[in-house]
Amino acid sequence: MRFWCLLSLVFLVVPAQAAQTVGATWYGNELRGHRTASGEMFFTTEYVYRSKMYGGPDNIPDATVDSWDQVAFRLGYRSDSDWWGTFWVENAFDEEYFERGWENADADNQYGYGLFNELVWPARPRSFGVTIGKNWK
Repeated sequence: MRFWCLLSLVFLVVPAQAAQTVGATWYGNELRGHRTASGEMFFTTEYVYRSKMYGGPDNIPDATVDSWDQVAFRLGYRSDSDWWGTFWVENAFDEEYFERGWENADADNQYGYGLFNELVWPARPRSFGVTIGKNWK
Protein backbone atom coordinates (compact mmCIF):
# COMPACT_ATOMS: atom_id res chain seq x y z
CA MET A 1 0.00 0.00 0.00
CA ARG A 2 1.33 3.45 -0.89
CA PHE A 3 0.56 6.69 0.93
CA TRP A 4 1.22 10.23 -0.17
CA CYS A 5 0.68 13.34 1.88
CA LEU A 6 0.44 16.78 0.33
CA LEU A 7 -0.20 19.96 2.27
CA SER A 8 -0.75 23.01 0.14
CA LEU A 9 -1.34 26.65 0.86
CA VAL A 10 -2.83 28.42 -2.14
CA PHE A 11 -3.28 32.15 -2.68
CA LEU A 12 -5.42 33.10 -5.67
CA VAL A 13 -6.36 36.48 -7.06
CA VAL A 14 -9.89 36.07 -8.36
CA PRO A 15 -12.33 38.80 -9.40
CA ALA A 16 -15.55 38.94 -7.40
CA GLN A 17 -18.44 37.05 -8.93
CA ALA A 18 -20.78 39.57 -10.54
CA ALA A 19 -23.96 37.51 -10.52
CA GLN A 20 -25.32 34.65 -8.48
CA THR A 21 -26.22 31.42 -10.20
CA VAL A 22 -29.71 29.97 -10.01
CA GLY A 23 -30.00 26.24 -10.68
CA ALA A 24 -27.05 24.11 -11.79
CA THR A 25 -24.86 25.52 -14.56
CA TRP A 26 -21.59 24.30 -16.10
CA TYR A 27 -18.75 26.85 -16.24
CA GLY A 28 -15.94 25.19 -18.18
CA ASN A 29 -15.37 22.03 -16.16
CA GLU A 30 -17.17 23.31 -13.04
CA LEU A 31 -20.74 22.52 -12.02
CA ARG A 32 -22.09 25.38 -9.91
CA GLY A 33 -25.45 26.22 -8.59
CA HIS A 34 -26.34 24.33 -5.44
CA ARG A 35 -26.98 27.35 -3.24
CA THR A 36 -27.05 27.11 0.51
CA ALA A 37 -28.07 29.80 2.97
CA SER A 38 -24.55 31.24 3.04
CA GLY A 39 -22.72 30.10 -0.08
CA GLU A 40 -22.48 27.75 -3.04
CA MET A 41 -21.36 24.15 -3.61
CA PHE A 42 -19.38 23.21 -6.72
CA PHE A 43 -17.91 20.12 -8.39
CA THR A 44 -15.11 19.98 -10.98
CA THR A 45 -13.46 17.28 -13.03
CA GLU A 46 -10.10 17.37 -14.75
CA TYR A 47 -8.82 15.04 -17.46
CA VAL A 48 -5.18 15.18 -18.59
CA TYR A 49 -3.73 13.20 -21.51
CA ARG A 50 -0.13 13.14 -22.67
CA SER A 51 0.93 11.29 -25.79
CA LYS A 52 4.21 9.40 -26.10
CA MET A 53 7.14 11.67 -25.25
CA TYR A 54 10.85 11.28 -25.91
CA GLY A 55 13.43 12.07 -23.25
CA GLY A 56 15.79 13.94 -25.56
CA PRO A 57 16.72 14.80 -29.15
CA ASP A 58 17.88 11.27 -30.08
CA ASN A 59 14.49 9.56 -29.44
CA ILE A 60 16.12 6.66 -27.58
CA PRO A 61 13.55 3.95 -26.69
CA ASP A 62 14.90 3.41 -23.13
CA ALA A 63 14.09 7.04 -22.30
CA THR A 64 10.72 7.21 -24.08
CA VAL A 65 7.63 7.71 -21.92
CA ASP A 66 4.46 5.96 -23.09
CA SER A 67 1.23 7.91 -23.36
CA TRP A 68 -0.79 8.32 -20.16
CA ASP A 69 -3.95 9.93 -18.86
CA GLN A 70 -5.19 10.99 -15.47
CA VAL A 71 -8.49 12.09 -13.88
CA ALA A 72 -9.03 14.38 -10.88
CA PHE A 73 -12.19 15.41 -9.00
CA ARG A 74 -12.91 18.35 -6.71
CA LEU A 75 -15.90 19.02 -4.49
CA GLY A 76 -16.00 22.38 -2.80
CA TYR A 77 -17.87 25.18 -1.11
CA ARG A 78 -17.60 28.96 -1.63
CA SER A 79 -19.06 31.04 1.17
CA ASP A 80 -20.63 34.42 0.68
CA SER A 81 -18.10 35.74 3.23
CA ASP A 82 -15.14 35.10 0.86
CA TRP A 83 -13.69 31.84 2.17
CA TRP A 84 -13.71 28.51 0.37
CA GLY A 85 -12.78 24.89 0.87
CA THR A 86 -12.22 22.03 -1.55
CA PHE A 87 -11.92 18.27 -1.08
CA TRP A 88 -9.91 16.82 -3.98
CA VAL A 89 -8.79 13.49 -5.41
CA GLU A 90 -5.96 13.48 -7.94
CA ASN A 91 -5.02 10.48 -10.08
CA ALA A 92 -8.43 9.12 -9.08
CA PHE A 93 -7.97 5.78 -10.88
CA ASP A 94 -4.42 5.30 -9.50
CA GLU A 95 -2.76 5.17 -12.93
CA GLU A 96 0.89 4.08 -12.83
CA TYR A 97 3.22 5.72 -15.33
CA PHE A 98 6.44 7.68 -15.61
CA GLU A 99 6.23 11.41 -16.22
CA ARG A 100 9.59 11.79 -17.93
CA GLY A 101 12.54 9.99 -19.51
CA TRP A 102 16.15 11.20 -19.53
CA GLU A 103 18.70 10.60 -22.27
CA ASN A 104 22.04 10.53 -20.48
CA ALA A 105 24.08 8.45 -22.93
CA ASP A 106 23.97 7.27 -26.54
CA ALA A 107 21.60 4.55 -27.83
CA ASP A 108 23.94 1.81 -26.52
CA ASN A 109 24.05 3.39 -23.02
CA GLN A 110 27.70 4.35 -23.45
CA TYR A 111 29.47 7.67 -22.93
CA GLY A 112 27.00 8.68 -20.22
CA TYR A 113 29.65 9.07 -17.49
CA GLY A 114 28.00 6.26 -15.51
CA LEU A 115 24.46 7.48 -16.17
CA PHE A 116 22.04 5.47 -18.27
CA ASN A 117 19.05 6.31 -20.41
CA GLU A 118 16.10 5.71 -18.15
CA LEU A 119 12.57 6.62 -17.12
CA VAL A 120 12.38 8.91 -14.12
CA TRP A 121 9.73 10.56 -11.95
CA PRO A 122 7.03 7.96 -11.43
CA ALA A 123 3.58 9.49 -11.17
CA ARG A 124 2.14 10.24 -7.77
CA PRO A 125 -0.31 7.58 -6.61
CA ARG A 126 -3.96 8.40 -5.95
CA SER A 127 -3.88 11.42 -3.65
CA PHE A 128 -6.56 12.93 -1.42
CA GLY A 129 -6.51 16.35 0.15
CA VAL A 130 -8.29 19.42 1.40
CA THR A 131 -7.50 22.98 0.40
CA ILE A 132 -8.92 25.92 2.36
CA GLY A 133 -8.59 29.52 1.24
CA LYS A 134 -9.74 33.08 1.76
CA ASN A 135 -10.24 35.85 -0.79
CA TRP A 136 -9.22 39.34 0.32
CA LYS A 137 -10.73 42.37 -1.36
